[in-house]
Amino acid sequence: MSEFIKVPVASIITDAELDMLNTLRNAKEVRIALESGGFIAGGFARALLNKQSIRDYLAPSNYDHLPGDVDIFFKHKEDAERATALLGSDVYSSQGGFAKEGSSSLSGLSRLAFKIQLVDASDLIFPTVEETLARFDFVNCQVALVGDYLIFPREWHDLEKKKLLKIANIEAPFMGNRVNKYIKQRGYKGLVPESQEIFGDWLIKAATSDFEGFEAKHKLGLEHAVKTLFSNGVVSKDSLVLFLGKWKEIRTSWKYSSRSTYEVDWAHHAIEQSCA
Repeated sequence: MSEFIKVPVASIITDAELDMLNTLRNAKEVRIALESGGFIAGGFARALLNKQSIRDYLAPSNYDHLPGDVDIFFKHKEDAERATALLGSDVYSSQGGFAKEGSSSLSGLSRLAFKIQLVDASDLIFPTVEETLARFDFVNCQVALVGDYLIFPREWHDLEKKKLLKIANIEAPFMGNRVNKYIKQRGYKGLVPESQEIFGDWLIKAATSDFEGFEAKHKLGLEHAVKTLFSNGVVSKDSLVLFLGKWKEIRTSWKYSSRSTYEVDWAHHAIEQSCA
């Protein structure tokens, strides 16, 4: 587990951003979740630590970036159940089934609605903030806002300065798509060298679809994730042998005005193209 430190959020963000943060925390849905024992962690808390504008996080002006959401975690199952009961029909089960999600908005600011997620799956609830953060896939995302303090790994700033991801957990099939997200949308360069071995372990799990506790629907994005990781230079040519025979692709060729299609093994074709 990472070594975590705690600093006042007021020492990180400007007074104007602090006012906006307090407005967000007083939004009905967020307030109910926090008063029920929840705490904010993940992308939104990371954005605060990164001194990113709250408005830009929730409603980015760059259309290549998706709007951020606010994820709320709990230390006890009953706290999560209380929050979802109080919110009633304002929240519904997420597509993945790990949280209840809904929407909220900042009062006094037009067109600034945002998505909230109340993480209520039993296997994602831990008795301490630090244990919760330790289950996140990237050390870079192990940031929480608890009361007026931000909690994060001591190595966080060094990772952000280098724009490199450090993997902490490979249990979920979604990690590949998240690596791609941070490279394409967040400007990260890749993985730290010490994450290469554990990333290789994730590739083996992806090749065998071996993600215990996850349903088939959770693994549907694996093919796209691996192919995009290869395109982004994160998956090496040598690692493609893991995927030989796994995915087929239809290719098209033209000879003069005649068009023909043929089937190829994706990994075999990618290896051949890399060697050409």
